[in-house]
Amino acid sequence: MNKDLTPENAPENAENAFREKMLLIDEELAKKGVPVYERPFQAFHLAAPDYNGPLMGCGIDTSEYGEYEGPNLLGKIYNWYKHVYGKRINAARDLGRIPIIIREEIYLVRIPLVYTTPEINILPFVSGLTPAVARRLSDKDLDEIHNKFMEGYSLAQEFEDLDSRLAAEVKNNPFLESALQDRDAAVDCLDEEIDTNGAVFHSLQLAEKMLKAVLFYLANMSEEEITQKYGHRIADIYKDVSSYVESSARINSEINYITRYKMDIRDSESQASDSEAVQAFWSGFRIGGFCAALLSGRERAIRS
Repeated sequence: MNKDLTPENAPENAENAFREKMLLIDEELAKKGVPVYERPFQAFHLAAPDYNGPLMGCGIDTSEYGEYEGPNLLGKIYNWYKHVYGKRINAARDLGRIPIIIREEIYLVRIPLVYTTPEINILPFVSGLTPAVARRLSDKDLDEIHNKFMEGYSLAQEFEDLDSRLAAEVKNNPFLESALQDRDAAVDCLDEEIDTNGAVFHSLQLAEKMLKAVLFYLANMSEEEITQKYGHRIADIYKDVSSYVESSARINSEINYITRYKMDIRDSESQASDSEAVQAFWSGFRIGGFCAALLSGRERAIRS
């Protein structure tokens, strides 16, 4: 954080410095043509360019951070924008959707774009959940919905944070845009006319392309070299990604699950069950979120 915004200053001086800094940052972003609803994240990275810790999601204890640090600073920036711009700060989009199983049925949950840890009523974001079904949900059901929402929120934010942090060389990564399309396509396959095999296929593609995106960035390999060397062998791609990064072991179980399926699953006469398709999505989503964190610098990378 810039020295003039640290809480070592008197509170009123720190707050005045914060407001003055925000005016300068907002003026810079306005000149670049950045929409108001996209400015809070970009403003954060201008105010705290060296910060690489967590910003949003479950498991963050904001009491561990100073008033002008990490997630607390992001919250102050968002509140500044909300005060200055009012409703214009509201984003015109969500971060995406996630599938969950409620009483053996697939439901899709919208993930709203917000800039503070969400303490909201989640049930209105569950598409197709009727009041009658909601009233019959047990405490266990509600806890599961809440936990999935918070995890989905954190993972979706990894992708959002990636987009706001990307340097030009990473933005030219040939695998990223297609991977994001597969993430959304996997969810679409679980909406209305459910195609479980299609959902599994796109989840596989999401995992594969995000892992390849990491290799493209860290291993200095071309798109053609990566494609020729690995094909669709996710386990082999993951093995080589693991040699470049720390903490890769935390997605071992997701790799093990999703590699049970083959890319030709779309043509299989045997259909994956609803629960299998949803689990495949979450495996691909977790792998993708881990890779997004690597590419944005949230996870520490080790260059050989």
